[in-house]
Amino acid sequence: MMEHLNLLFAALDVVAGLVVMGRAVRFRNWGVAGLMLAYVLLKAPYTIGQTEFERAFFFWLAYDLAMLAAIWFEMGKRRHA
Repeated sequence: MMEHLNLLFAALDVVAGLVVMGRAVRFRNWGVAGLMLAYVLLKAPYTIGQTEFERAFFFWLAYDLAMLAAIWFEMGKRRHA
């Protein structure tokens, strides 16, 4: 059961990174697009390889998703300003 939850959280993290990368490409923000590509390529294997659930895992997952949300909204503000 925990392995399935781990894969679900890993997929959520990676998909959020891909969505932000897609928005960066759409806005032609190549710096953020490159950062998100590196994020997805480096983060996915680590997150999927995580087998033990500790409090730190959920903290870093929330941190990653908050960072992705901040980048998403900041790109939107700069584009429409």
